[in-house]
Amino acid sequence: MKLLLIGCSLALSALCITQWLRESAIRSAALTHSTEAARQIADLQSSAAKSDARLAAFESEITRLTALQQETAAALADANSKLKSITPADPATTEKLRADLTSRNQTIASQNDALKKLAAERDNLVRQLNDRTREWNELVRKSSRRTTD
Repeated sequence: MKLLLIGCSLALSALCITQWLRESAIRSAALTHSTEAARQIADLQSSAAKSDARLAAFESEITRLTALQQETAAALADANSKLKSITPADPATTEKLRADLTSRNQTIASQNDALKKLAAERDNLVRQLNDRTREWNELVRKSSRRTTD
């Protein structure tokens, strides 16, 4: 009878040790997953902050180029009005104004191209920011599911 009691005690002790080892492994795996999720969240937040900074820089550049374009358009309108007011008897002035008008038209065209490129880069940056935000939200959802389980 004593041997049976000792055998049962040893079996119960072995079961407790096995259960303790299993729980320890599960706790370790959960900690590893939560640490990895926290690192990924930090990386995504860093990427989002960088993307926000680049977006702000692009928007300020677009604003600057838009103002420059408006100035050039006003100067072009002024040059056109001057060109119309000049009599055809003064070919040197007419030629000078035509050269000035051509130069301004080229400047406007190059500014329009630069503005289009910046707008495309801004759109791409916003698209990347939305993708990162979507990934971050999914990661947070996964992390919160793991912690509730």
